[in-house]
Amino acid sequence: MEDDIVTYVTSIAGTAFFCGVGLFLILESIAPLRAIKVAPMTRWVGNVGLALINSLVLRWATALLGLGAAFTARENGWGLLNAFELPLIVEITASVLIVDLVLYVCHRLYHASDLLWRFHVVHHSDRAIDITTGLRFHPFEACASGGASAVAAVLFGISPAGLVIHHFLNGVDALFGHANLRTPGWLDRALSLVLVTPRFHHVHHAAGETDYNNNLGIVFTVWDRLFGTYRARDTAWLETMSIGVEGCETNRRFTLPWLLAQPFLSSGNDEERKEPDSTKEAKRFVDAK
Repeated sequence: MEDDIVTYVTSIAGTAFFCGVGLFLILESIAPLRAIKVAPMTRWVGNVGLALINSLVLRWATALLGLGAAFTARENGWGLLNAFELPLIVEITASVLIVDLVLYVCHRLYHASDLLWRFHVVHHSDRAIDITTGLRFHPFEACASGGASAVAAVLFGISPAGLVIHHFLNGVDALFGHANLRTPGWLDRALSLVLVTPRFHHVHHAAGETDYNNNLGIVFTVWDRLFGTYRARDTAWLETMSIGVEGCETNRRFTLPWLLAQPFLSSGNDEERKEPDSTKEAKRFVDAK
């Protein structure tokens, strides 16, 4: 039964993802949350380029590594969940939640560590937010997150079905959470009790530590509420907030080569790392000495 679930989810994942891209592109054009001032193609080429690298090379490799680790753990009885005889639905649900918690912890580490932030800042340096921002991750980060899932599979005995279901949910919700989409306030509030939504996640892309160290959830928002990283903002603020990292406005800094090289650039006096204002809200953009 579990192997059938893995096969089915894997078989529909690609189709569902591309259908989601088409759907959210249409919805973004009908009901945008913010006016995007950067020419779309300028950003999309670099963002989609990163997505292709991650999907064709690293993300699939790390996804298969995680799935292989989950099957190995199940066959050998490794990990916490494999120590109990649990109904399949309970095992899958627990696995989805554990993987989501592990990736939430990883996300916090990306923000807390100066080294890891160098790679994660590629995601935050986008000067607008739309579904392509949900594809904009440095290959190192994609690889690290996949590796974390593999480690979690062994330590916690993650169900293979639970792992592929979370991978599927993560892909779809990355599109939804980053979508430049004006959802009705009542609907967003209801959905965000469980899932990461545009109004919930756009707060995370605001310039400055006051906001971008909050709303770190991957698929589910429960971890932010439990661990004190939840922050609510109203619609007017979301429409006018500053986005991204200081110094990444020029067109060349949307190109794929620059996005790949960004974590390795000397940053002592680089403009993208200097503090954007006297309040020093964005001091995270300056390397720790």
